[in-house]
Formats: sequence, C-alpha cells, structure tokens
Amino acid sequence: MAISLEDQTTTFPKDMDPRLYIFGGYRLQMGDVQPLRSPLDVLMASEHGITNCIAFLTEKIGVEQLFYLSKFLEDRKLESIILM
Repeated sequence: MAISLEDQTTTFPKDMDPRLYIFGGYRLQMGDVQPLRSPLDVLMASEHGITNCIAFLTEKIGVEQLFYLSKFLEDRKLESIILM
C-alpha cells in the first residue's frame, strides 16, 4: 500500500482487500491497544515511542473488522483497547 503525504490518501494493490488488515497489528505486545485514525498516525506515534497502536485501512469500521480485531486480540492474549 502507499500513502500520499500531501492529502493522506491511501492506494492499495488491485488484489488487496483493506478490510482484512490491521496496520501495526504485527507489533502489538501485552497491554492496552490504542486504535488510531490512520496508518500515518501509527507511524508518527511509533516515532515518539508510543507502542501498541493500530489503524484500520478503511474510513469506516465494519462488523467484520471488529470481529477480526477481537479474534486477533484474543489470539495474542492482549488485554483491552483504549478508545479515544
């Protein structure tokens, strides 16, 4: 995927379904998980030493994505999500 730094639009390969991915999920560790608005926000948080942040790759979060996130958290034995 690619993110434009000018207008923060995201471009995906033709065969990629963005609803199936959670940006930053591979870096999660034990503790609270904080969802952010965009992958760029996750990268900036990481640069400032803030870990356990994720972002969905779509503007709206669907029921399937929330289910996928809950299974992901359960599989990795992560405790909770901080909603802001």
